Amino acid sequence: MIKTEKPQELYISSARVNASINKPKIAIIRVLEACNAGCFMCAFAFSKDNYRFERDKLKEIISNGNGALKVIRLTGGEPLLLDNISDLLHDIKEAGISSSIISNGWYLSEKTRKNELKHLDQIIISIDGPTAEKHNKFRRLPGLFEKLLAGIRAIKFHQPRTLIRVNTVVGHHNFHLLREIYDMLGAEGINQWSLIPLKRSEGTWGRMTVEEIIKTMSAFNQWVHDHPNNVKILGYGLKLYGRTDEEIRDNWLKSRNMAPQKQCQLVDLVRYYVPKEDTIFPCNCVPHRSGSINFSEGLTPESFNGSDLAEARSWLRNNGPKQCKGCEPINAALGDGVIDLETDIFGF
Repeated sequence: MIKTEKPQELYISSARVNASINKPKIAIIRVLEACNAGCFMCAFAFSKDNYRFERDKLKEIISNGNGALKVIRLTGGEPLLLDNISDLLHDIKEAGISSSIISNGWYLSEKTRKNELKHLDQIIISIDGPTAEKHNKFRRLPGLFEKLLAGIRAIKFHQPRTLIRVNTVVGHHNFHLLREIYDMLGAEGINQWSLIPLKRSEGTWGRMTVEEIIKTMSAFNQWVHDHPNNVKILGYGLKLYGRTDEEIRDNWLKSRNMAPQKQCQLVDLVRYYVPKEDTIFPCNCVPHRSGSINFSEGLTPESFNGSDLAEARSWLRNNGPKQCKGCEPINAALGDGVIDLETDIFGF
């Protein structure tokens, strides 16, 4: 949750509107909240929610984007539970926009063999352990690791043009496994890797000390340096809690994650849409923090055109780097301007 000395309801009313208009390039859509996995860190674990994203709503978003959107990413829940996933990917491609899906991988092989993902440009698979024993325990779904590996191999065989990225949620449960995960991803021919640390304040780091964090990350960085492979680690993934040891100690003391250093440019580039609640946010992390509703607005013809969410974006752009406690390393990098979406649209 983003904290400030001012009451939450005053965030937006006290913000100054940035007059410049920056059209977003990435739309992330929570297409459903149901999921077959039971990931301990996720609010949608084993969810049976019956909401499903409709094709007409996607067309509305594409129209609102007016040609500026470069990527539409579908997330959940588990997006591959959608019966209309092939239609959604078709419509995204027809609009000249690249497509991306975040998935646990359970249905990936099946959907690939049925040719339902033929228009998919990027698949993002969640992997938190280097073996079935570890990963399936963390995600609380027996057989998941085996299924996702079969899916990755099916994608590589049937549609090799599809970029494969892995997201790893990092905490006390797997921090010492990063080297093994890195080696496994290299062996499987994964293209990209994004590391996402759980918040220090959520107690997911157990009794680890900040010095242990620094020592382990230093050793991991040295391993990556000494054992290069084709896996591109995105954003500030190799830094996790800070760019320097001093910053890591400061973030650890304040129970916060790394954030952009000065201003956050991400809020001008990304929109996160929750169609079930018809709410749009100027950051993909904000919807997951309690009390964040004041940073959203409903879908309108102006949504995704760069003039939307002006007050929320202004406040987050200027105050987020000091106030946000749940930022992700890849978000911090985009916020700092380290990731150039013009040359690498899947760099985020």
